[in-house]
Amino acid sequence: MEVDRPHAKGQMKVHMPSGFALKLVSFSDYVKPRYYIYKGGGAPDDVMEKFFRKLKKWHKKIISIQKEDKEMHLTERKQTAFEKSGICYICDKPFTNKDIKV
Repeated sequence: MEVDRPHAKGQMKVHMPSGFALKLVSFSDYVKPRYYIYKGGGAPDDVMEKFFRKLKKWHKKIISIQKEDKEMHLTERKQTAFEKSGICYICDKPFTNKDIKV
């Protein structure tokens, strides 16, 4: 939704939120993909309030999942690759006595 607002150089278009969509993705099997669509109906401030409320709710859930200490279950092939690796697959840096493989 756009509304015209007076401006020093004439009319100015201002975007007013009328809805939003969120998609949660993760590499972890513990965080399931989620989708959420809100199709407005309220004032722009209400739309943004719902947006931030939903983000905060998802944030709390994700943090609680990340704090759980769960055992990893690797396939034999992945376990062997992990044991043989000398470089971190995330940062591509070698493991050291200070930065150990975990």
